[in-house]
Amino acid sequence: MKPSTSSLLQAATALIGIFYLTYSALELYSWLLSVLTPNYGGLWFGFFLEGDIGWFVSLFTVGILMLGSAVKKPKSLKGFSCMLVGSALGVTLLGLQLLVVTASLGDTLITLHLFGEGAEYCLAEGLLTPVVAGGLALAPLLAYSLSKLKRGDVTSDLE
Repeated sequence: MKPSTSSLLQAATALIGIFYLTYSALELYSWLLSVLTPNYGGLWFGFFLEGDIGWFVSLFTVGILMLGSAVKKPKSLKGFSCMLVGSALGVTLLGLQLLVVTASLGDTLITLHLFGEGAEYCLAEGLLTPVVAGGLALAPLLAYSLSKLKRGDVTSDLE
């Protein structure tokens, strides 16, 4: 028996929502540790956590929106809108993280070549963040949502 598109979307949005909420909780924990502990490095099971309260708020928002999509069913208007906005925000966070990595790499190259000082930058710190993994997972959902929106194929099962 082949699972329906609706049940696959519901499972995907639920899993991604749980991933984002878990990561936002770890980000909040990392932020609290960085505030309360002077020498906290931010490494958690191979992932680098910035310990930034702004990341927590944005990741929590994406997680709630994706879980809202799973609860309201992606085929309903409310569920579809949660999926569209949550995936757009998650992909935007991915773009922001890639801009931060590019800027840090450029800063390192400028320091190295113009000033002749020794500089190093670990690309893994910027790319091995759950924001990158989550944004890559949300990109197909955003493409699906935008294609359905463009076709006008959004069904509204208002309850």
